[in-house]
Amino acid sequence: MNENKIVVNLPNGDSLVAEVCAGLIGIGIMRDNAWIQDLVVVEASHKDGKYIEDKFDIYVYGNENEEGYTEHFGVNRVHSNAI
Repeated sequence: MNENKIVVNLPNGDSLVAEVCAGLIGIGIMRDNAWIQDLVVVEASHKDGKYIEDKFDIYVYGNENEEGYTEHFGVNRVHSNAI
């Protein structure tokens, strides 16, 4: 198993996949080993080529008929003393 990929085989032959690639985590649908649909992309926030510590961008692809994301969330990391 590829340590950078989690695959869940779906009954219709497609796969639900979570994959680490180029500094981000993508979740989507694959068919015949080809990525066919994004569902969510999570990446560390960055500005001017530098990562912003403890902040993440989440892009949700909520419309199967559109290629671009439909929602964007900025999420701060929970500090270890907060839980």
